[in-house]
Amino acid sequence: MANHINTGTTVASNSGIRTKCRLFSPAGARGFTLVELMIAIFITALVSAGIYAIYNNFFRQTATQDMMLEAQQNARVAISLMERELMNAGYNAGTPDIITEATATSVEFIYFDPDSLSATYNQRLKVKYSLQTAGGVQYLVRKADNLTAASVGATEQVIPYVNNLTLTFYDINGGGLDPATTLATQAGRNTVRFVSVNLVTQTKAAPPGSAAPKTFTVETHIRLRNIGVGATASDTTAPGAPVGVEVRDPGVCARLKVKWAQNTEGDLAGYKIYYGTASGNYIGVINIPLTVMSGSTYSCSNVAGSVECTIFPSGPALVYTPSNAGAGTETIYYLAVKAFDNSLNHSDFSAEVGGNPVPSNPAFGAGANDSTLNPVKPVAVAGLTGANGALDGQVALSWTAYNTATNPDVTGFRIYRSASPFSSYPIDPTAPGIDWIAGEPGSGKPAVVAGATAYTDVGPGLLGCKTYYYAIAPVNCDATLITDEGADPVEKKYAQTDYGATCGDGVAACAAGTGFAAVTGSDTAPGKTTPPASPVLNVRAGWKRVALSLTQPADPDLSQTCVYSNLGNTYPALQTDTGMFPKVMDCYQIDTGTTPGAIRLFENNGIFTSAF
Repeated sequence: MANHINTGTTVASNSGIRTKCRLFSPAGARGFTLVELMIAIFITALVSAGIYAIYNNFFRQTATQDMMLEAQQNARVAISLMERELMNAGYNAGTPDIITEATATSVEFIYFDPDSLSATYNQRLKVKYSLQTAGGVQYLVRKADNLTAASVGATEQVIPYVNNLTLTFYDINGGGLDPATTLATQAGRNTVRFVSVNLVTQTKAAPPGSAAPKTFTVETHIRLRNIGVGATASDTTAPGAPVGVEVRDPGVCARLKVKWAQNTEGDLAGYKIYYGTASGNYIGVINIPLTVMSGSTYSCSNVAGSVECTIFPSGPALVYTPSNAGAGTETIYYLAVKAFDNSLNHSDFSAEVGGNPVPSNPAFGAGANDSTLNPVKPVAVAGLTGANGALDGQVALSWTAYNTATNPDVTGFRIYRSASPFSSYPIDPTAPGIDWIAGEPGSGKPAVVAGATAYTDVGPGLLGCKTYYYAIAPVNCDATLITDEGADPVEKKYAQTDYGATCGDGVAACAAGTGFAAVTGSDTAPGKTTPPASPVLNVRAGWKRVALSLTQPADPDLSQTCVYSNLGNTYPALQTDTGMFPKVMDCYQIDTGTTPGAIRLFENNGIFTSAF
């Protein structure tokens, strides 16, 4: 039998006879299987996907960086341009009205262009920066009117894709100016001396992989150094030095009062008060523009041709002289005043004032100048009363809300407690029996703030049902007012009338002559709701007598034990209705109708305060 191999190939000859041919391959060679081909394709796909992911991530990062760089460059260019022009604001402007518009998102100002490379060199310009939206894109725009050429400039788009522009304006003391009120008037805008510019730009689109555009923020703070310089180029005449300067001590911590006659110059812009602790050496200055007569460090008003100010500077603050300061140790301030005009021409100093008269002189118009701060005693606390606290052994004190408007330098209260009446004032917290329960002895720091109207005394060691005596005193900056320096005059130390005081058991008021207010219903006896444990009583029978021994329970609130006896085998019956049968020596009366033979022991009237 012949073997037939079918190669799958048919060859036709010329004779039309169909024959089959066998194709041979080199020995040992074979093709790829289907599985091998699929694995190769899979690996190729994985590698390609990885390469694509790396490329795509690189592309996204590059695109993001390009857009962020564009936003950053836009912001920097815009802030640099605004900063340069705002620093020129007011330069040789020829008018005191430099800033003609000031809102949270726009500013308009006038200056003389000093840039020799600029197309507007030596021209007076009115420049406005604001925001404008066009084609759905928000731009920072600039408009420059040429006042010299009397031409109106076109609005130019400075940078696109502005997310936000915030302008904040400040006066010469750094106080913020409200666009809705102060900056709404030209007089208010004339007080601007500093501007903060906060500019936020954004990418033109959301970067790949981000849900929203990225933002970039730049900020600058600009001092308008040219405001007033050259406003009226020919004005080099300074105002006259203020006259009639007086200084007084109002008796309030860290404050002085200053008064002087008003200047009459038509271009007057304001005053400056200089102060220091050595004559001619001024360590602080308070600027008072005529347009802002009250600020964070001063409060001024025009009174009958004079300016009267109360000053309370913070850098440096005024230092008071304690009531127990020795002679020659007082802090004396020296003050002088200058006037200045719209061109920032400053007058000479006024005559210097200062002094330390005895007694203090708080009123203008008479007597010597007084620039030594001597705080006076605040008024006493009113309405002090007591009640049981939330827990046993506590006293809840309360008092009338203190008027800090008329006593602005009161920082809080000190509270004292004693187990017995005391009438010695000022209170010495080191005296036996006097506890300084609120405050830090010797530090002048009250533990109860000025706005408080209550304080709970939690002890330790307060005995239930025992009446305590409380006193309260307000405290200001001068803690030495509460001490008794012996030789100090009355105005420099507390007397009995400077304290609020109270005591009582909720029924009876304080005893007469103790110096404590008879506040109806005041209860300064801590509550006691848990009765003490029973005492241990031992009985030993003897010849016609009985020997007793008593051990009191360990209870710090225990004051006494009442001991009764009865002939018979029943306990003594007691009258517990104290309304009808009041206690005798704080012991219940005996119900003689029920137990006629019962008695309270004769020794000590049947009352024992200790073991026997």
